[in-house]
Amino acid sequence: MVLMDKYIPTCLDVLKIRFKKLVPVPEISHLMMLCQLLDCLLTPENIPSESGKEIYEIYFVFAAVWAFGSTMYQDGNIDYRVEFSKWWQQEFKTIKFPGNGTVFDYFIDKETSKFVHWSEKVPRFDLDPDAPLQVDKYGTVQPHTLIRQHMDYGHWYDRTKHTLKDINNVQYVACMNPTAGSFTINPRLQRHFAVFAVSFPNNESLTHIYTSLLDQHLKNPNMKFQSQISRINQNFTINKCLILQGLLFSSGETLKQPLDLARAWLHETQRVYGDRLLEEKDLDSLTKLQGDVIKKVFEELDEAEVMAKPNVFCHFARGVGDPRYLPIKSWTDINGILTEALNTYNELNAAMNLVLFEAAMAHVCRLILYLCNPLSINRILECPRGNALLVGVGGSGKQSLARLAAFISGLEVFQITLTREYGLAEFRSDLSSLYIRAGMKNLGTVFLLTDAHIPDEKFLVLINDLLASGEIPDLFHDDEVENIVSSVRNEVKSTGMPDNRENCWRFFIDRVRRNLKIVLCFSPVGSTLRYEL
Repeated sequence: MVLMDKYIPTCLDVLKIRFKKLVPVPEISHLMMLCQLLDCLLTPENIPSESGKEIYEIYFVFAAVWAFGSTMYQDGNIDYRVEFSKWWQQEFKTIKFPGNGTVFDYFIDKETSKFVHWSEKVPRFDLDPDAPLQVDKYGTVQPHTLIRQHMDYGHWYDRTKHTLKDINNVQYVACMNPTAGSFTINPRLQRHFAVFAVSFPNNESLTHIYTSLLDQHLKNPNMKFQSQISRINQNFTINKCLILQGLLFSSGETLKQPLDLARAWLHETQRVYGDRLLEEKDLDSLTKLQGDVIKKVFEELDEAEVMAKPNVFCHFARGVGDPRYLPIKSWTDINGILTEALNTYNELNAAMNLVLFEAAMAHVCRLILYLCNPLSINRILECPRGNALLVGVGGSGKQSLARLAAFISGLEVFQITLTREYGLAEFRSDLSSLYIRAGMKNLGTVFLLTDAHIPDEKFLVLINDLLASGEIPDLFHDDEVENIVSSVRNEVKSTGMPDNRENCWRFFIDRVRRNLKIVLCFSPVGSTLRYEL
């Protein structure tokens, strides 16, 4: 109670007038969070029975900092977490934090009862080359009222049997984006949650993430990189301009010398940033930034060689059927490869009369998209869980170029056959067939959708579920689910995992997300695209 009287009134008073929160939080919620944190922290493991009062106070201060400051965030040029930290250290001086950073940058080491930087908690990172990178898992959101009912009373009612169902041993973790959708939360629900504002990682964190990813890739003995390439990593990531997904396609064959790495990096930045830019002044600014980084990191290289055109890396630089990520040598070479691919495609499918002028060739290697990154169509299809949104007016070649890129990647293209009777039930049936093909038969497929294929906005809900988590509710009947589980059981067992129902289903869904590529071809004309996005 001494500590409560010492800290709480001052904190509550200053929160009313000085600092801005991400969302409104009632005073009682701050106090509940403080008590809950203390309940977690004040354990015999952390505080032995012979501990002095200063040990109790350091844990109380840690809990209070987060209970009262967790919802602070950066608004424009003002970082309220930094401001809160400065105020706290000036107001309360009994427990001193380390001089660097903010009060939020440290946790209590239970062995020493001292503040230690959170970076000490970061475990060693091991890169899995087959795991996709920059997408978080999330599913559909259930009505808030049902969540609140369970959190208030610990039960729900079965609407079919009209019986009470007690739900025990469940905790909730909720994630919300304050800049998108509706951010209105009923206070009766919010009061149950300890609220944390999660800011964008700072430069130090980003450098650590990027350095770890690229360093393990460049030092992977299977990739056979020369040592002079791997030594460039640290300087490269410090410039905060690293684009990793494309560089992780590279091997020792791709990057034989620093010149190759510089050109690959230029290609990646052009695909990720340049393809989003429309005005010449913005493209000129990007070119200047690229030049500045090249001069700083690769000062020994000839700028003319680094900037030489064309500078395009793709998976078919040595021909279709030889998927190695390499640079193309000239537009003549790539024209020959694509022309051969087009002729082969036309022999096997309905003919496409494409004129592969330079702009069209560049579009096969890159088209604007917003679901992943502006990478090439072909590279997107080679990426784990790579999906593309191609934006262009009618007749610009979106579908034709997507079909050609899919053919180069060895993927079949599926499009729905839209009829007057085609509705949500038929769409779900087509999706279930694609799931079986991709998940049970392990066949790569591109699902190509245009504006015209979406007569009902509910189609987009299913597409969103597919892209977000791979799980589309009630896509299969119970007997179909059991059949799927049985069909993949031996494969799950061969991976060393227990072949239980949950692992089998997750194996099936993961394979669907790996094999089924979504390509949306939409027109920017009108307001439909903005609504669909």
